[in-house]
Amino acid sequence: AASGGLLLGASATSATTRVAPTTQVQMGSGHDLRIAQGFTADGLVAAAGRSDVTGFNGGIAAAGANHAATTLASHTSSLLGAGSISADTIAVRSGGSGNLASASTAGAGGLGAVQAAKVANTATATTRTQIGGTLAARVVDIDAAHTTSLQGSADSTTAAVAGYSGAQVRNSIVNDTQALLAP
Repeated sequence: AASGGLLLGASATSATTRVAPTTQVQMGSGHDLRIAQGFTADGLVAAAGRSDVTGFNGGIAAAGANHAATTLASHTSSLLGAGSISADTIAVRSGGSGNLASASTAGAGGLGAVQAAKVANTATATTRTQIGGTLAARVVDIDAAHTTSLQGSADSTTAAVAGYSGAQVRNSIVNDTQALLAP
């Protein structure tokens, strides 16, 4: 966004992205599987989100604010209830990845100018692998993993006789990852 005026130039811009994937692999109770080869249960999620915003203002008095926010709320699980599985190899895994990016660019010019650029990336992920029964195999692989990457950029420039320019980037990650063997 851009604004300009002989006396006053003002604007506010905002961009928001929310990504909320859910993946669940679930086997209830009471199963009795006998498999000659391998058994695999994989719950996987890969998510990405990006928000970009740009705003410039000009005038004798110029003001503006730009805010970009990207949010991830991911839930991934592989759940095996009470029962038994017999195979050569058994793999029960939950995995996820999140890649978030936000960028805000702001500029203002005039005799008096105020400009701000703000970025917020927030990621919350719950990843759970849970075994409630009996596994019999030559090789057993039980895993829960999640990786999160956050990238934020805020650039604010003011050209003025009297001016203020501010830029802020905030990144927040809360990951809860569990591999549980429960009776």
